[in-house]
Amino acid sequence: MKKRMIILLAAVLALFGVQRSTDAAEPKLAQTGFQFLSIPTEARASAMGDAFTAVAGGSMSIFYNPANLARGNALLDFSLSQNQWIADINHFSGSLSFNPANGKYGTFGFSLLSVDYGEFLFTRVNPNSERGYDNLDYKNMPTAYAVGVAYSKALTDQFSFGIHAKYTAQDLGVSEIPDPQNEGSAIEKDYNIGVMAFDFGTVYNTGYKS
Repeated sequence: MKKRMIILLAAVLALFGVQRSTDAAEPKLAQTGFQFLSIPTEARASAMGDAFTAVAGGSMSIFYNPANLARGNALLDFSLSQNQWIADINHFSGSLSFNPANGKYGTFGFSLLSVDYGEFLFTRVNPNSERGYDNLDYKNMPTAYAVGVAYSKALTDQFSFGIHAKYTAQDLGVSEIPDPQNEGSAIEKDYNIGVMAFDFGTVYNTGYKS
């Protein structure tokens, strides 16, 4: 019985290894999807390893946990940030919070994210080329941005909730890809998309060592 279990286990591991090798062989080129939303927006939060979801802060809390907006004491708070990201990508962020009547009606927030990717030379996939692609004769400047509004309310001294609704858009331009129906020809594909996104957050202060 023990010998059979060992053989069965070895077979399962062998199949798993084959599957992993097959997955690793699949080409994954130029994959992206609103990655600019995951870039840190605040120096203090970055220094804390982005462990900022439970920290009561100013208007920048809208990017980490909108529930923390209600834990601020200022009537009006705003913040601006500029981040020099990798590959000379400029990441800009701004936030504003308004806390009327000392939080009686909740806290309202506004957010803005914008990315400057710089100028890119367009290329086209070409399996027959030595480099695997061809350079095209035109350039483009991809853009991305997100605009949002938020609301947060402290229901008790220990519990608060928040919601952040934002419209996010990304325009990577138009590219040429091989036409699967006609060998040797290409078709244009527009990489421009805009969607609504929502962030929900809660904070509960247990009072234990806090």
